[in-house]
Amino acid sequence: MTKRILIAATLAAAGLAACSPSKGASAPAAPVASAPAAAPAAATPTAEDARAWLKAAYDHYKQPDFSPFTKPADWFDPALSAAIDEDARLTPEGEVGAVDGDPICNCQDPMGLKADIGEVRLISPTTAQADVALDFSEPGGPTAPPRHIKVDLTAVNGQWRIHDVTEGSESFLTYLKDANAKARKAAAH
Repeated sequence: MTKRILIAATLAAAGLAACSPSKGASAPAAPVASAPAAAPAAATPTAEDARAWLKAAYDHYKQPDFSPFTKPADWFDPALSAAIDEDARLTPEGEVGAVDGDPICNCQDPMGLKADIGEVRLISPTTAQADVALDFSEPGGPTAPPRHIKVDLTAVNGQWRIHDVTEGSESFLTYLKDANAKARKAAAH
């Protein structure tokens, strides 16, 4: 088989359309289909992208033993990840640091978590804020009113990540930075 026919057969097998090179152009030396596809340039995230990402994040809580701390870079932006890492470094072995729960669900135990994502606002091309109602009521059990939080998102390399979670006027990131500053000061004395 000639290279052109081999390439066309490889592309067809991969479900891709083959383009015939213009007159005078030479065929590529290796089959194109075997090379990894180049990643498209990162598109500007939208509010709907933020909603979809956040919904997928909360859907992970349906898996037993899910924890965003297993792969924090998949869930938190660099600022929040750095603050969480610093808290872990500053906390003595066997002690509980400032991070004593999961900031995504703003809870210690996500059992029965249902998240209702309300309005999602694009604040800038790289930041968004979402209103989320968290319901921990168990079927057949006592009902409690949902807790309302705001989730601040930041686009990192074109992907949404959580920058902060606020309930009322309490910012998790501000609380964590303040706790880390106090722990650094205490460690210096």
